[in-house]
Amino acid sequence: MLQANFCTRDDDELAVALYAVVLRLRRLPISGPVDKAALAVLHETHRLGAVRPSDLAAQMHLDLSTVSRHLRVLEARGLITRTPDPHDARAHTIGLTDAGGEVLAHLLDQRAVAIRDAIAHWPDEDRHTLRRLVRRLADDLNDCPHETTEL
Repeated sequence: MLQANFCTRDDDELAVALYAVVLRLRRLPISGPVDKAALAVLHETHRLGAVRPSDLAAQMHLDLSTVSRHLRVLEARGLITRTPDPHDARAHTIGLTDAGGEVLAHLLDQRAVAIRDAIAHWPDEDRHTLRRLVRRLADDLNDCPHETTEL
C-alpha cells in the first residue's frame, strides 16, 4: 500500500529541476578508463572508505552481482584493491588504489569544468550559495530515512 505524500507545487518544481540536472550531468561524456557505472562505484568506494562489496551494493541500491562485476573490472585495471576483512576472515573489503583515486579525481574534474562553464556567468555569491545548498541537500538526503516505494 502506498502512503500518501502531499507535496507543494514548490516541492514538485524543485524535484523536477533537480532531476533535470541529474539527467543532464549523466549525459555528459567521460573520457577515461571507466564507464559511467564504474565511475559511480569508484565514487561510492571513495566516499565509504574500506567497505565490503555487499555493503557497497546496499548503499548503492544495486544487486551484489552487478557491483561485483564492476569491481572485477576495476580491480583488473588496478583502480581498486581487495584486502581481507580484519573482522571476518571469510570476507574482504575494497578500497581505492592511488591510481583509482587519480582516475576518480580526473573524472570529477571533467564534471566540475562542465558545471563551472555552465554557471560562469552567475554572480560569485550565487555560485557560493549553490555549492553550499547542494552540499547540504546531499548530506541531508544521505541521512534521509525515507524508503523508496515502487509503483
